[in-house]
Amino acid sequence: IFHEDPRYILFIHMVINDGIQLTVTSMLFILSYIFYKINVSFCCFFILVAVFATRNTPVNLAGMAIEQLREADTPPT
Repeated sequence: IFHEDPRYILFIHMVINDGIQLTVTSMLFILSYIFYKINVSFCCFFILVAVFATRNTPVNLAGMAIEQLREADTPPT
């Protein structure tokens, strides 16, 4: 089923990506209240992960839309 319909893989990827984004941003929020000062490299790593996860969601949605459009234009075999 995954070979014929990549929407499921893209959807699971988006769910995992959103989970990573939510976890990292929540962790940064909690750590900012617990620790007054955070190491710059530690903070930059988590911010980069959060930014990449944020930027990845629209790309994933576009891939799902293109796949749906391709599926609608392809005649059944």
